[in-house]
Amino acid sequence: MSGEDKVYWNQVVSLGDCAAPCSAPTPCVACTAQNLQGLKKKKTKQEKTMYYDDDGCEMNAVEATLEYLNNRAHNVKTKKFQEEVNFFLPETPAPKNVKELRDAVANGWITVSDEYDGDKSLSYGWMNYILYRDPSKPHDKKGYDAAIVSIKTDFTKAQDAIMVLPAADGLKALNEFESKTYH
Repeated sequence: MSGEDKVYWNQVVSLGDCAAPCSAPTPCVACTAQNLQGLKKKKTKQEKTMYYDDDGCEMNAVEATLEYLNNRAHNVKTKKFQEEVNFFLPETPAPKNVKELRDAVANGWITVSDEYDGDKSLSYGWMNYILYRDPSKPHDKKGYDAAIVSIKTDFTKAQDAIMVLPAADGLKALNEFESKTYH
């Protein structure tokens, strides 16, 4: 393997035979496409269901670090959103049998949503307005909305730090965001 060769998909591809040689350390898209013609990679079942950027170009260490921290920030944000839903908008599992349903009706656990406004509501199913919830755990929509705004603000700050500051500072900002609670 010469200095001009790269390994793609466990196959050596010569980059020195390019019709329009690139002066960049990483080959351009046209050169890469030209050199990768005919190479096919059999994807596993798991790879077919995963999304990943596999354009054949290698990332340098800085790009890989930024991608990792950015993906992790998005995962933390999604986790925080779900935590707030569970805290501010608790849901009770639906009854599994007729006895549980009768108990729920007797205990007042089945109600009609406050969002129903008579004939003005457009609904394709009347059951969309029936709620099954423990009355001792009311929804706090205002608290939820406030928490979501705070999460989005802190996520933006963390993401800005990741993209602009050195990687160590970006990681620090991400860890601060991850350690915060919003309820």
